[in-house]
Amino acid sequence: LRPKSLNTNKQFLHRALAATLPDRKPKLKKPPGSP
Repeated sequence: LRPKSLNTNKQFLHRALAATLPDRKPKLKKPPGSP
C-alpha cells in the first residue's frame, strides 16, 4: 500500500462527506436573504 494512494482516498472521502454535509442542511450555509 502506498501512502500517496491512501492520502488520495482519504481526501476523496472527505470531499464526498463535505459535499453531503451541506446538502443535508443548506439553511445553515445559505441565509434566507440570499437569492
